[in-house]
Amino acid sequence: MLGALVLAAARLFGGEPAPQSAPGPVVRVVWDAPASCPSQVEVDAAVRARVGERAVDVSAIVSATAEGFSAELAIVSDTGTTHRRLASPACETLVEAVVLLAVVATDPVPTIGSVAARIQGEPTIPAPTAPPPLPLVDAAAPEPTPVTAPPREDARTRTRTFWPRLAAFAVVGGGTLPGVDAGIRGAIGIATRYVHVDATALYLGPRRITREDVTVTLDAWSAGVRVCPVVPLPTSRIELPICAVAGVGQLRGRAEGESLRNASPGDQPWVSAAVAPELAIVVHRRVRVVGGLELGGTIVGPGFTIGGLDRVWAPRRFIARGQLGLEIRL
Repeated sequence: MLGALVLAAARLFGGEPAPQSAPGPVVRVVWDAPASCPSQVEVDAAVRARVGERAVDVSAIVSATAEGFSAELAIVSDTGTTHRRLASPACETLVEAVVLLAVVATDPVPTIGSVAARIQGEPTIPAPTAPPPLPLVDAAAPEPTPVTAPPREDARTRTRTFWPRLAAFAVVGGGTLPGVDAGIRGAIGIATRYVHVDATALYLGPRRITREDVTVTLDAWSAGVRVCPVVPLPTSRIELPICAVAGVGQLRGRAEGESLRNASPGDQPWVSAAVAPELAIVVHRRVRVVGGLELGGTIVGPGFTIGGLDRVWAPRRFIARGQLGLEIRL
C-alpha cells in the first residue's frame, strides 16, 4: 500500500522520466583538395543538404593533373561501400559528382526521380509501408512524374590532348662568350602528355675581352628548335622532359683600339646543338616553374681575329648553361 502511494506521488509531482532521444544519423565528410577547389566546409554543407536523414561517410582526396583535377573517392553507407576515381577539368564539377554519388549511395532503391528530387532539394515520394503483390505498383499512390537528369558530357571527351604554351627563362652558363654567358631565352610551342615541341630564341648579353690596347665586345643570338620527350612519373605535379636542342644564329663582335688592322668580320655564323634535361613543377594547372641544364657543343663558330694579335676569341667546343623560368599553358 505504501509503495503504491509513493509511486503515485512520484508520477503526480515528478512526472514520467522523459525518454532519451536516439542519436541522429552520422554524416562525415573528409575533403582533401588544392586551395583552388571548394573548401571542406562548402563540400560538407552540400553533402548534408542533399543526403537528408541518412548516415554516410564520404572521403575524397583531390589532386591537380595536367588535364585538370582527379579525385579518389570512398563512400560508406548503410547500403554498402563505393570506391570511385573521378576526373574533371574543373574542381567544382568534382564536388557535384561527389554529392550525386553520396545521394545514390544512401538511397536503398535509387531511381532517376528520387535522386534528382533530392539533388534539387525536393522531398521524395515515400515507399509503401507494405510491399504489394507483384508487379510492385502502388495503385493508391499517384505515379511520380519521371525526372530526366541533364545529360553530362563524358569527361574523356572534354580532356584536351595538347596545350599551346609560352615560356621565358633566365640563362647562365659558359663557353660561348668570354667569361660568364648570361642572357634570356623565350619559347613558344605545343605540349602534350608525352612530348613538348618548341620554337626558341636565345640572346646572350655583351661580354668584353681586352688584348693589349684593343677591346672587343661580343654578344650572340640564335633561333632554334627543342623537341622534348616527357619521362613518365608516378605524380602529376612534376614533369621531366629530356630535350634535344639545335640552334642557328650569329656571334657579333665590335673592336675598339688605336692599332686596329685586318680585323675579321663583325658578324659570324654560330651553330650549336645540345641535350637539355628539364624539371617542371606544377603550381597551377596552367602554370609551371621550370629549371634545366643544357649540355652541348659549338658546331660552327670561327671566332674573331685581329691582325697582329691572332685570334682574340672563339667559342669553346663544349658549352654548358643552366636556366630557370616560367611556363604558361593556354
